[in-house]
Amino acid sequence: MLAKRAKQSWAFLSLDYTGRFFDDLWVPISDVAEFKSSVQSELQSWITEASYHRRGEEMAYALADWYRRTYGQDALDSVLVWMRRIYLFEGPDRLAETVWNIVPRRAASVAAEFPAHEWVFTLMGDIRQHQELRSAEFDQKFAVAESLSAWDEHLLAVQYSDQESLDTKIDLINTYNTFLEAWEKFGAQLDFKQLQEVFEVGRKVIEKKPMSDLEVLFPGSWRFELHDLLSRFT
Repeated sequence: MLAKRAKQSWAFLSLDYTGRFFDDLWVPISDVAEFKSSVQSELQSWITEASYHRRGEEMAYALADWYRRTYGQDALDSVLVWMRRIYLFEGPDRLAETVWNIVPRRAASVAAEFPAHEWVFTLMGDIRQHQELRSAEFDQKFAVAESLSAWDEHLLAVQYSDQESLDTKIDLINTYNTFLEAWEKFGAQLDFKQLQEVFEVGRKVIEKKPMSDLEVLFPGSWRFELHDLLSRFT
């Protein structure tokens, strides 16, 4: 499963189409043009139906080994964290953000049930406002049409995918990142008691249909592995 995630991640990062969104997607790569050229060169022999679908573990290992040798272990570690925690794979991925990015948008619906927690709803309002502002900025950027390169068309065909699916993935990753950015900006200093109160409000929001089947994870658990990425928002 990890090799399959890594294989899809390398392919996603190699697409010319995704390059202009690297900052929004929190990809830990500074020289996008140089990276695109290099990773596409390394992937060239793997992007056939036979290799991509049947030799995924080999491909993932080869790319990781190349990246470590070229850019160093620290750079590889950063990319692997991104692959595990930021890139959307399949199934119920990034569950914490799936749940918690909804809560600020719907928290007001349960405010009457928590009269002693007014501060929580102020916090949720600040987070929601930040989400909406950043989402509007991204939507303007996303709305600018850009055609697929020959590399992108070939790779998506090999993956049995298309531009609509790619757009959906990019939009969702940005949505979850936008929430994490807002949470870190406004909630990073909360103590455990305050987090418990936020958790109770969040659980009540999610209990309301049609979201009652979602599991509410304790808020902020993502911070431990993503600390280096999130520190820029504090």
